Amino acid sequence: MDNLFANIRLLSVLRRLGIGACGTTRANYSEYLRQHAIISKKGCTWPWNKQETLCVRDVASLLWKDRVLVRFLYTVFPSESSDAVHRRRPRVTGTREAREVAEIWGDEPEAMIQQPLAPIYYNSFMGGVDIAD
Repeated sequence: MDNLFANIRLLSVLRRLGIGACGTTRANYSEYLRQHAIISKKGCTWPWNKQETLCVRDVASLLWKDRVLVRFLYTVFPSESSDAVHRRRPRVTGTREAREVAEIWGDEPEAMIQQPLAPIYYNSFMGGVDIAD
C-alpha cells in the first residue's frame, strides 16, 4: 500500500483474514509505537542501513535508515529478516553521509548490501494491489 499509509489496526485485520500486507506509515498515526514515533526523520543520526523492529499484536514495525529514515508496518516476513541486494552507490550530500557510503562501497560504483526484506519487496511490488485488480 502506498500513499494510503498502513496502520496497525488495518494490517492486524488483514492478517486475521489471511491476507499479508506491507506498507509505509507515518509517525503521527495515533496507534504508532511511541518508541518509533519519537525518532525524527530530520534529526535522525542513525548510521546508514541501521534497522530496528518492534512487534505490536501481530504486526511488525520496522524503522530502517536508507538515505532517509523509512517506517514500515508488515505482517508477511519474519521480523528480523534480510537479504543481500545489489545497490548502486548513492549520491552523497554531506560529510557524514560520505563517510558512511565510503565505508560500505569504498571506491566501487556498486555493492551487495544486506537489507531488510520489507523494503526489498515493497520496492519490487509496490502497486501490486492495482496490478491484481
